[in-house]
Amino acid sequence: MKTRIGIAALFAVVLALPISVGLASANAYPIGKAAFSSTSGITGAAFVTRQLTSNQTHVALRLSGLTSGQVLTWQIVGGAACGATPTSTLLTKVGSSTATTQGTVMTSDYVAGTLSVTSGSAMMTVRVYDYSKGAIGSELACAQIYGQPSMGSNHWW
Repeated sequence: MKTRIGIAALFAVVLALPISVGLASANAYPIGKAAFSSTSGITGAAFVTRQLTSNQTHVALRLSGLTSGQVLTWQIVGGAACGATPTSTLLTKVGSSTATTQGTVMTSDYVAGTLSVTSGSAMMTVRVYDYSKGAIGSELACAQIYGQPSMGSNHWW
């Protein structure tokens, strides 16, 4: 008897799971993605998440194809696509990151200020710069930020 009740309870829970997913609310933390692929061989991605409750933006960046030990920094700029001069600097990484011996770098930074990374992010780019002299140098890579679809708690990426 206890086995039948247990099986019935398990069956009810399994049937209720799809309903709870359908009731998920909209994502309060929109995500933008920038995919890097340059002629210099630098590839990777940046994910930009607006953190409304703390007035911050989270930027997670992963790049490969760098020179071992290369020092770099990033900026999010507005007003121009890659290849053109931006009209404004929206966010800047404080400090720098150094590529590993395999030529990769992974950073996760919280920066004061919030960006709208929804469909209006068409003219925002993430730009990666050489920082070997302790100041922003030449541009190493650039990628356009695109808003990702909001599917509540269902994410396709």
